[in-house]
Amino acid sequence: MWMESTMHQLIVISISHSTVVRAGLSELRLL
Repeated sequence: MWMESTMHQLIVISISHSTVVRAGLSELRLL
């Protein structure tokens, strides 16, 4: 149970992190 919730948190964090990185890269491209 604990491992499952931890895995879920890691997945959510990695998805949000990749989204932030992608947004930052697109902003750099616009500059």
